[in-house]
Amino acid sequence: MLKQELLEVLNKYISNKKSEYKDNTLAKLIRKDLPKTLEAILNNGKIKVKGSCGQGQWAEIPWIAFLHSEITKSTQDGCFVVYLFKANMEGVYISLNQGWQFFDDEYGRKEGLIQIVNKAKQYKKNIDSNLGNKFILERGFDLSSISLGIAKDSSLPKGYELGHICGKYYSIEDFNAMDNDQIINDLKKLIDIYSTCVDKGIFVYSSIDTLTSDINAIENDDSLNKTTKNQLIESRLGQGKFREKLICIYPECPVTGVKLGALLRASHIKPWRACSNDERLDPNNGFMLAAHVDALFDKGYLSFEDDGSLLISRLCLNDIDKLYVDKNTKIKINEKTKKYLQWHRENIFIR
Repeated sequence: MLKQELLEVLNKYISNKKSEYKDNTLAKLIRKDLPKTLEAILNNGKIKVKGSCGQGQWAEIPWIAFLHSEITKSTQDGCFVVYLFKANMEGVYISLNQGWQFFDDEYGRKEGLIQIVNKAKQYKKNIDSNLGNKFILERGFDLSSISLGIAKDSSLPKGYELGHICGKYYSIEDFNAMDNDQIINDLKKLIDIYSTCVDKGIFVYSSIDTLTSDINAIENDDSLNKTTKNQLIESRLGQGKFREKLICIYPECPVTGVKLGALLRASHIKPWRACSNDERLDPNNGFMLAAHVDALFDKGYLSFEDDGSLLISRLCLNDIDKLYVDKNTKIKINEKTKKYLQWHRENIFIR
């Protein structure tokens, strides 16, 4: 039973850390047996379960994560649901959380810790505006911070603390008082919140090959006719009518003036995964940008005000001149593009 297996981790982890890691029964429970149990409980083809208690040696914080195949394949980035055990094994959190490694690689440890907090705040805001915090609270979860009781120099667990979006805490006493069905029911409720956020495009970054995943999703969507499928696939690839219409609006990169088609990218303003099918084909939701400007825009280092003034992230200010981007750039913005730019500024741009 799930309750018994989780309690076994809480009751035995500290003592087992004094034993050899290799071939340890508790380590096998966390890495293999519990994920197998949980996948059978959920019976959801889109959710993969992974457990870890360290790489060759015992970790300070063991975890069991639930990964939605459309948003991430690992706990290194993207968003996922995860059981996070406290270092002193007095309890465990079930948490909607983020992968710390993405922020560490992208910004470095010091700035990464700031950015993962900002992203957590942004996701909470997006959840509130799309679902309402009542949606979270009525299911028994809250948006308060978590504390894993870790050493200050442990960046991975610290990333989990700061990347927490919403969840619930169980002490050992809580578990003892609950029955197995209650624990499973809570898990399913948080997985439902997670899946709803994915479906609504609230989570916008991922480590997986999203291009292949998105094209497969289009091809397997029986609600779309062949013509629409082809248009969406071409749009996802930055080709076809989407690109042709964009070139009519922006015959050159509006930031650099580059006109050579091979160097221009048909870039969505509101990212593909966050769009409806109509928005994916809407040329007002796009720019033709030089490749390096497209990369900066996609990562949130650049954006635009509604009047076309260029916005530059503080993280990029020292390098912007080296990238041949004029800080005083002002581009033409049509009225129908403004709603997409507002989304980009609120959800992608790093201030």
